[in-house]
Amino acid sequence: MAKLGSAMLEIVRMMVLFMLSTAIITNIELAVLQSWVLWKDYYILFLFLGNVLGFMVLYRNRLQFGGWYRSKATQRRMSRQMTAVTITAAAVMIALPVILDLLGRLA
Repeated sequence: MAKLGSAMLEIVRMMVLFMLSTAIITNIELAVLQSWVLWKDYYILFLFLGNVLGFMVLYRNRLQFGGWYRSKATQRRMSRQMTAVTITAAAVMIALPVILDLLGRLA
């Protein structure tokens, strides 16, 4: 029963950290990018997906080790290669509104 309680607390902790960090970072990026590009409503999805990927790397490599739930089977860091691929994908998603705006201006 103690494992279930600590797992539930860890899920709540992860959700709160995810919502706060994603909301704050997305709003900062949104404010900066809206001044740079002609903003379209669907660009927010690219920012959100990039921030989700960034949070996933942060959580899997750092935050999960400071939580309430302890398990040797599930608490592993992402490999260096997977971390690099995920961070690159996150950066591309965040930069995609700028790229799409530049391509739209060239066409």
